[in-house]
Amino acid sequence: MISAGDCTGVVLAGGRSSRMGRDKALLSISGVSFLHRVTATLRQVLPGVVIISDRESEHRIPGFTVYRDLLPDCGPLGGIHTALSKSTRPYAFVLSCDVPFASADLLREILDRARPGEVTIAGDGLDVHPLLGIYPASLLPLLEEDLKAGRKKVGAFLARPDVPLAVLPLSHRSHELRNINTPEDFSGLSG
Repeated sequence: MISAGDCTGVVLAGGRSSRMGRDKALLSISGVSFLHRVTATLRQVLPGVVIISDRESEHRIPGFTVYRDLLPDCGPLGGIHTALSKSTRPYAFVLSCDVPFASADLLREILDRARPGEVTIAGDGLDVHPLLGIYPASLLPLLEEDLKAGRKKVGAFLARPDVPLAVLPLSHRSHELRNINTPEDFSGLSG
């Protein structure tokens, strides 16, 4: 069993937001930015939360450490690598800033169902959500191997035969798993 104390909460906020056309982390619902929403959600469940972003000045929240990617321009996989490298805990619980409806109950369900040594991510029956889940620090050498070889796709990393993966069926929480990636996704949102 993995406990909350075994995990560092990690907000991935360093994306380019190219499909949105503006910084997704700074978008807001009911006056609360996506970055603040997901950071607060992680903090409800986990004792320590950090933000991974190359835009430290824009993504700084008092009381939270912001880390720049150790290997620049490596996308979300580089953010996971940075989180695992900086963490003193054996797991990183990753939540991308563009999943603003994730709840503390959803995070607790993932934590309760995670097994030691595995990557545990959310799935909704149609898609997998690799940027909402738990990554063991024991996979850090494999992450570094992929990134140094120029392999930057999270999906390709998770498809490696030496990466133990569990996709949790969470279709009953599909609203909470929504990624907000485009202006159309964001238009008319309410939480």
